[in-house]
Amino acid sequence: GLYFHSPVRMFDVVDGKAQELAYDGAAFNYGKSGIKDGELPADLGFAGFRLNTRKDTDRDFAAFLGASYFRAVGKEGQYGQSARGLAIDTGMGKPEEFPDFIAYYLEQPSADSDTIVVYGLLDSPSVAGAYRFAITNG
Repeated sequence: GLYFHSPVRMFDVVDGKAQELAYDGAAFNYGKSGIKDGELPADLGFAGFRLNTRKDTDRDFAAFLGASYFRAVGKEGQYGQSARGLAIDTGMGKPEEFPDFIAYYLEQPSADSDTIVVYGLLDSPSVAGAYRFAITNG
């Protein structure tokens, strides 16, 4: 990502077993960025991810990008304000600590489900945590 400098590890969870997803630059469309496939490091990694539905693969309804930030689309189909998984030392007169999601585990929903479960592993110098998001589009 343009503004995201720390790669995150991505895992697909099927039948309770996690398999790491390898970054493959050929899977991305770099559009008008001027970047061509093969110009980037083979192990560049992921900046995060966006969730789309089976019915609408063009429009995402949730995004997890950068540090511990995430956001989702509301009833009106418009993104709301970004949220943070954790804020440390805000307004304390000292530097704020920014924990990062360092890995995501995406549990594949069944064919008849509108809910995806995302697990996020958060880490920083003073804290570590695990999050579970059950996200339903509808």
